[in-house]
Amino acid sequence: MMSRLRHKCVMSICWVAMLLTCADGVQSTLAAATLRRMGYAAARVLDGGVAAWRAAGLPVETGLGSMLGDADDVVQKPYERGRAAMEAYLRWEEALDAHGVSPHALLPERPAGPASTR
Repeated sequence: MMSRLRHKCVMSICWVAMLLTCADGVQSTLAAATLRRMGYAAARVLDGGVAAWRAAGLPVETGLGSMLGDADDVVQKPYERGRAAMEAYLRWEEALDAHGVSPHALLPERPAGPASTR
């Protein structure tokens, strides 16, 4: 999966600025570090997270919004998808080379359906 993301990065949004946030800045800092290692050089973090933003008296949008749309980026962990998925994950992980590439597929291709037409 990481090799697919690297390839996608080179081909599309590698240099697009993105701001990551979380409650206190800790999780978004870890996520930004991972993205930078994957080639997303413009990944940035809101220092102190949303808590610092609020403490500075800056506006925060609340209530119903666009975040309530159908999730299309949720991937269950292998152990949540049953034994076969967990075994496939372990095969993938055991075969990783020094560049983080495995000859095994991490996730099966998504079946065609309404979500794939977006």
